[in-house]
Amino acid sequence: MKYCDIFCEHAEFPSKDALDGACRREVSLYCKLLERLVLKNSPCKAGINEESDK
Repeated sequence: MKYCDIFCEHAEFPSKDALDGACRREVSLYCKLLERLVLKNSPCKAGINEESDK
């Protein structure tokens, strides 16, 4: 199982405009593949697993 973290090629820190006070850079990342904010260190919601990354 793959987890969402900053090392993923599809992850980046969210822009300040995307944050509404409830999200902080430390707990959310922007997934370019899903085009939305996701929880950092949560299981990958895009269906990417470690076996397919090899």
